[in-house]
Amino acid sequence: MMVSMMVLMSLAASCGRFSSDEELRAKKLGADGKVKIAVVWDSDSKDGFLRGAELAKDEIATKGGVLGRTIQLDVQNDKGNTTTGKAVAQSISEDAEVALVLGHLDAQVAALTSVMYEYAGALMVFPGSGTRRITRPGFSLVFRALPSAEAFGGYLADYAAAQRVGRVLVAYSNDDYGRAMANSFESRAEETRIRIVDRLPFEGSAKAFERSVRALVEDKAQVDRILVAAKMPEARVLVETLRAGGMEAPIMSGDGMDSSEVLSIPGLEGATIASVYHPAAQDAEAAGFTQRYRAKFGEDPDTCAALAYDSLMVFANAAQVAGALTPKAIALALRSSAKFVGVTGPLGFDERGDRIAVRLVFKKVKAGKFELEAAAPKVDAESPKPEPATP
Repeated sequence: MMVSMMVLMSLAASCGRFSSDEELRAKKLGADGKVKIAVVWDSDSKDGFLRGAELAKDEIATKGGVLGRTIQLDVQNDKGNTTTGKAVAQSISEDAEVALVLGHLDAQVAALTSVMYEYAGALMVFPGSGTRRITRPGFSLVFRALPSAEAFGGYLADYAAAQRVGRVLVAYSNDDYGRAMANSFESRAEETRIRIVDRLPFEGSAKAFERSVRALVEDKAQVDRILVAAKMPEARVLVETLRAGGMEAPIMSGDGMDSSEVLSIPGLEGATIASVYHPAAQDAEAAGFTQRYRAKFGEDPDTCAALAYDSLMVFANAAQVAGALTPKAIALALRSSAKFVGVTGPLGFDERGDRIAVRLVFKKVKAGKFELEAAAPKVDAESPKPEPATP
């Protein structure tokens, strides 16, 4: 938080370093017949993110491009750390030809760089979740394509209530993301009469966490489900330690575990993961996307690919609606694009830039794969507005 505030103060004092002149951007954007999109990823991540963006670019081209211009993807690697992320963001911010920043994949990096893009006058769509620090009151150019950790906490509480789950153990990483999801889940659980058996924060020590788990097991605590509010790789440690400590209840989690990486975690069989995409989804948009992606790349897309695809498509749609490539015009159109339906469902944004509606699917871990959970119907949900997470 302190780092972000320092960046904010620094930029407020010296934002002239960046190409924030609206007239300069208006003059350069698309002037060469191309729409430049900065795609920022972490090279340690899977290729789905880049492939989703590439598929969207190709399909937009077949429809005449964006306002008659072709999309050019400028791929950047932030290595998933704030130092490199800040350097990449500064370079992009100074490039007045960039019409959209699609990235960064790490929520902490995104929270830092979103301030830089806002002050530089550059449009950003973050294709992940994270906490509500990424989109901030007063920001006009930063958008989030996936609901926040707070929103996922509320969704999972509603899911648990629908499944008639009575007692839940909340295990969470003691960071912004974990606390946000855990707090939101607990707040919503009170309304749905789910009993929170206990809250176990993971502070970085697996041994200390396991002692807390064993104490609950020895006390014969009755647990129907375990909420794991954490991202990888912390989520792996939490799951392995919960099982090592003797806690056997089924696990549920959100976007932080919506990755094929988790399928190798011992003891995750039967877990439920809330998501916005599954290759087996039968919605017209999702099914068509899955088929086209398979044909082009020879494999199933993941959620990251679907979000990259949707982010670029909703940008192109907003540019057509606005009739311009300027960030302010597209931002205004994005906030009025509630009728846009993408691969991950309806895609609209509130004044803050948060996604306001989502089509949820629930994945079940079975035999090392994600299966679409038949017992959990698709849910079209408005993002809940929980209280901000507290330390």
